[in-house]
Amino acid sequence: MFADIRVLGMEPVFEMITAPADKTFFYRREHKRVIEPRILDDNRLRRVAGPLLYGVADHSGVLRYVGKWVSPTPLYARWFRHEHIHHQTSSRRHYLEELDQGRAPLVVWSASVRELRPRLPQSDLSDYQLTEALEALWVSRWRSQLWNKNCPACPAGFTDGEYWK
Repeated sequence: MFADIRVLGMEPVFEMITAPADKTFFYRREHKRVIEPRILDDNRLRRVAGPLLYGVADHSGVLRYVGKWVSPTPLYARWFRHEHIHHQTSSRRHYLEELDQGRAPLVVWSASVRELRPRLPQSDLSDYQLTEALEALWVSRWRSQLWNKNCPACPAGFTDGEYWK
């Protein structure tokens, strides 16, 4: 099992600390429970532009989710709607289950592909393509421990050089 997300070159951005059952926000015709964050690095959240990769670590620090944001906007644009944490329904279920069971915090980490590129083997892939390839490789590699529902296809022959070992 892969546990230490730091070796991937990611930095902690925010924690999901609680999700009170009685607090909701309305988004896309649905009331969603508010997941309360603790911001760890506001600059990284609001200013480090994508494309980027992010990971969610559980309360013991084990990597549980790998995602990508291929937009040139910062991570805030991916994770927050109307000032509240927003994520796809299947992932939110995992986050809420962990928080409801008292297994907090869940920590969201990130690294832009520009930050990661120097660690990787030489590649002609665009930042967008590299972000997609890394997500696919990492989800495939650590699938057994991840909450990811989908496992995207990794480009044939793509490698990260296992720089994190």
